[in-house]
Amino acid sequence: SRANKLYTPPSRPPPPPLAMALLLRQWLPATVALLLLLGAAVASDLHASCGPVEDCVGLLQTSVASHGSALRSALAAPPPFLGGIFFDPRYGDGSSLKGIRMMADVSGSTGYSGDRIGLVGSDDGETYWSVFGVWVDKAQGKLWFDLSSKGGPSDFPGTWDGDEIAWDGGSVWPFFPSLPFNTTQTSEGCLEGFWRADAGAAAGTGGDMLTRQALIGTFQNLEGQVLVVRRGAHGPFVFAEGSSTGGDTSCSISVASARSAAQLGTSSGGSLTWSWGERWLKQQLAA
Repeated sequence: SRANKLYTPPSRPPPPPLAMALLLRQWLPATVALLLLLGAAVASDLHASCGPVEDCVGLLQTSVASHGSALRSALAAPPPFLGGIFFDPRYGDGSSLKGIRMMADVSGSTGYSGDRIGLVGSDDGETYWSVFGVWVDKAQGKLWFDLSSKGGPSDFPGTWDGDEIAWDGGSVWPFFPSLPFNTTQTSEGCLEGFWRADAGAAAGTGGDMLTRQALIGTFQNLEGQVLVVRRGAHGPFVFAEGSSTGGDTSCSISVASARSAAQLGTSSGGSLTWSWGERWLKQQLAA
């Protein structure tokens, strides 16, 4: 249950500029329309029943209260864009990469938000898997995943409220705005794992490079297919999908998002260099 979660997530930071712009674009027109409807409804009440001034004042208060209640229900804040770091308490307590989950429902830096939700996770902190979920009712935060490809349930519905995901089976995944522990670079493996952007190698690209973090995982039932969920410097968490080739220590990757061409990268010795100029460094828990 929610009361039994292992830790309390830190306060959610203010949305970055791109995320705020996306929220305004999505909800501002409906908000303005509802406010206009409220004004029209109140004016109609006054026109139909208003007599002496003192009666008008009382009627105005009653009308605003009545229609305002309906307006508050209609304007109930929807869950924000789903993007960030979560931990599954069945596998970890947020003190290591065990149980980490990184999710996003925005594909690409252009901010295209559809019905799909990208999820990369690790149960043991060493191997990383990928799955896609879907929004069942986005306005109510209702989402659904099939985790059978990684040995989990095939029917895994839950609800995202902006602070945590409460799954129907009773598990709760708290939201973290950033990784709650320190990491250091590692040279083990090729693509799967947790990555941070190398600030020194990306000078001039803009933004706070230390906030650029990503998980890369493979689809257990699709050989050679990978999913990248990352946080950009100026926007929300986003996902991109593609393929990889190569061995355990040196490989290449090609990923694309909903509205961008394929981006290429090469990885070796814990360093992943992208075609757009960034370099990512693979991470492990700091001693």
